Amino acid sequence: ICGMRPATVRMIIGFTISLLLCAGSLAALYFSVTYKDRMNKDFPFTSAIVVKFINVAIPFIQRFIVSLEKIRDPSVVIMQEVLRVFIIKMCGVIFLYISIKEIESSGSDEQCPEFIIGAMFEQLILIDCFVDIIITLVQTARKKKSGARDEFRVSTEIINTLYRQCLTWIGT
Repeated sequence: ICGMRPATVRMIIGFTISLLLCAGSLAALYFSVTYKDRMNKDFPFTSAIVVKFINVAIPFIQRFIVSLEKIRDPSVVIMQEVLRVFIIKMCGVIFLYISIKEIESSGSDEQCPEFIIGAMFEQLILIDCFVDIIITLVQTARKKKSGARDEFRVSTEIINTLYRQCLTWIGT
């Protein structure tokens, strides 16, 4: 580390923080799926809200991490943001898929495993839609109030669309 350029050190630190963020996200997903009955006992959508919070917070945190790395080339900045967010979200989808397979294999006599999985995905998709509508309305109101130009992040929307498609495909 002593002989490395500061830009390289910042990039290594940023990438390490991104890996830790990915591990933390997967741990939160694990607990929200494994203990969903306990979490949803008081409020039925708690585990879906945890998953959505992860998916909303990750892009903001990743953008902040990439900005701290002080990468000069805008195309590299966009590539780093998109790649890191995509990897974390898709790891989450893969983890949800594995968790579903575990639920299916440990089916109980009380409830049909397909019903449990369907309800879980229904909650995930409903919360995802509801939170995205609220975020869009708040951002639009904030932009109108400040007079700023409304900006559409194509890369973010593509990742969100891929994430929703994966949820829909796995849930069916």
